[in-house]
Amino acid sequence: MVWDYNNSNIIYALTGDGDASGGGFVSTYGYNVPSLGVFKTTDGGSSWQLTGDFPGVIGNFHGYKLMQHPSAPSTLFAATTDGIYRTTNGGTSWTQIQVGNFTDIEFKPGDPTIMYAAERSSSTPFWHSTNSGVTWVSENQPNYIYVLAGGATGFGSFRGLFRSTAAGTPSFSSRSTTPNILGYPNDGSDNLDQAGYDLGIEVNPADASTVITAGINIWRSTDGGSTYGGTSRTQWYDNPAGIDYVHADIHNITYNPLNNYLYSVSDGGVGFSIDNGINWTFIPGSLQILATYHADFYESDANIIACGTQDNGTDIRYTSSNTYRHIYGADGFDCVIKSDAPTTYVYVANGSLHKTTDGGLTETDVSPAGLGSFPALARDYLSTTRIFAGDASNIYRSTDFGSTWTTFSAGLASRVLTTCPGNSNRLYSGSGSILQRSDDATTTCTFTTKSGTPGYPTGVNLTDVEVRPSNSLYVLASFGGYVAGQKVYYSTDGGDNWVNFSGGLPNVACHSIAVDAGNTVYVGTDIGVFVRSTLMTDWQPFYNYLPRTPVSELMVNNTAGRIIACTFGRGNFYADLYSTCPLNLNIVGNLSGAYFYEASSTVTSTATITQGSGNTLALKSGGYVQLDPGFEVKNNSEMRAYINPCNTGGIPFTMKEVNEKTNTENLYVPAENGVRFAFAIINQVNVDKSVAQLEVIKEGEYTARITDKFGNIIHVPFTAQNFAKGKAEIKWNNAGWQKGQYYIQLFKGNQLVHFQEFDIN
Repeated sequence: MVWDYNNSNIIYALTGDGDASGGGFVSTYGYNVPSLGVFKTTDGGSSWQLTGDFPGVIGNFHGYKLMQHPSAPSTLFAATTDGIYRTTNGGTSWTQIQVGNFTDIEFKPGDPTIMYAAERSSSTPFWHSTNSGVTWVSENQPNYIYVLAGGATGFGSFRGLFRSTAAGTPSFSSRSTTPNILGYPNDGSDNLDQAGYDLGIEVNPADASTVITAGINIWRSTDGGSTYGGTSRTQWYDNPAGIDYVHADIHNITYNPLNNYLYSVSDGGVGFSIDNGINWTFIPGSLQILATYHADFYESDANIIACGTQDNGTDIRYTSSNTYRHIYGADGFDCVIKSDAPTTYVYVANGSLHKTTDGGLTETDVSPAGLGSFPALARDYLSTTRIFAGDASNIYRSTDFGSTWTTFSAGLASRVLTTCPGNSNRLYSGSGSILQRSDDATTTCTFTTKSGTPGYPTGVNLTDVEVRPSNSLYVLASFGGYVAGQKVYYSTDGGDNWVNFSGGLPNVACHSIAVDAGNTVYVGTDIGVFVRSTLMTDWQPFYNYLPRTPVSELMVNNTAGRIIACTFGRGNFYADLYSTCPLNLNIVGNLSGAYFYEASSTVTSTATITQGSGNTLALKSGGYVQLDPGFEVKNNSEMRAYINPCNTGGIPFTMKEVNEKTNTENLYVPAENGVRFAFAIINQVNVDKSVAQLEVIKEGEYTARITDKFGNIIHVPFTAQNFAKGKAEIKWNNAGWQKGQYYIQLFKGNQLVHFQEFDIN
């Protein structure tokens, strides 16, 4: 980003994440965001417009640096992975002046006709007048040019610090190749670096011999890069005496010309030095820049959230504040919270899995043999101990919350892993353009491919999958990329057929998707969250307290009535679930179709309901529902009224009559007494034996019934039967039942306390 020095209202911004390594999980997930070019504002940032296209671009490219000519403000240079581009008319048009993968570009101080540029992974990394490598110059000695070089592949070893003292015809000599100032330990004793990811160099403007370098740690030389004082000036993990903490993975380091402060920017925040790099202060606290990959929440306490982050490990929020406890480092990526124990977690640290039972005070490595990097995690909604993990080739299942694992071959990378609230056996797994489904996840865990089926999109990558809470065959999928109209799809038959649900979503990448208990769908995109309820004909922005920034994870806490949006660079946010809830509502006229209305105080109606069998009018109010003279229901229509607050995430189902038809789309069990399922759990269903295992947590009277997917009562195994705490069974005889989807519903009194979905094939 550059600020026009002649007009403070004009700002230029080069878009696109500069981490374009392309070899890891980042590009797979879509967080490695391609550039759309240079945007320009003329009103100080209130509005932005895309400048002219970069000509000749082939495929995606990434932006690294934008420079403005020091005496011609309409002339700018952009260093990108697709070359160097120049404009002389403030961005109206651009010209490619050099091909290559360029990461840095500089002017010679005092002579802008001479430029230097750095090209990545090239046999000619330094370019003069159109240059390569990482180059910096000092105003004290404008002819001095320093080049800091890592391994040829970007990950290998420190290749050296080089210097030229002739600007017109640069001739470089090696200043040093040891110690390894790009490595991990503070004494430079290893032979590793991450030069393809973190690399920076700066020279003191008042002293050309003082060179500060950045990579994993910050080093300082006072003799032009020949020696470095024997130790780094910062360290990132063990705080040795006399060395200051600055977060690792430092991407840039630069002087502020107004006060000569030296600043570093890294994956964890900003550091600064007021004495030319000798001492450092790190200021991550209130920057709100956490980059979350995935997260999990504790449903019965809305304050508890755990998140896996880029290069900032796993972090947990326990109270209603902006404070997180950092429990482990590296790339956190994904995590799961035990549904009945808010201090028990399994979480990812790069290529390993760790488990804590005390909120992160202690941890144990519980990685299954052969685990790959950055596995996805998912917990079984219907079991407190069963969780799943997926890596580049296998699915792993644990029945003791991560202590031990069983390995199953999935045959593809599992970057998307989704369990189903109403069916423990159904598991969705996918990566790239492939989506698979397992219908026996609790036993043999075999998969069939559900991508490539009718309606499934091509040319875009799968980013997330969710199912309706009450129907594991109603699956929704979001997709990344920039293919217009290919953003969200749904299937009502578990992926055998797909319908494009993209509607009017903008042509930006969609990273995440969530569904609440009222079947309202939320999608997280590059520009924030969009929402679509069952009553909407298209998507609409959902910006209630949520930022317009890439949303990497969306989660719905139905009990708390919250949607949680985790962003890749702005931290985590929450808002009330979608509702157009007014104080009072009066429903009038003729209604035909499925409708749902809610108000926080009263709902009154004189409407005529004519939609016919199969559709339902639902009225929900926090105070009362009043049907005034003139209200009429015709043509076998159905009408239901509920007394519940707005924004409760759906209609908690209650039973009035054992033989009353159920609206299965509204099945919803809120968390109570600090746990997800407080009263009883249907652990598993054995369709062949017509039996389900029942675990009674609290003794009392229970009723069980079985419906088809339309809510028709098929069988009532028992009514108002007393059960003591412990194991029991639900039995029936499904001989002669039609193929299809069924639900076992368990009530304590008239409250639905658990339900389990099963199929008869």
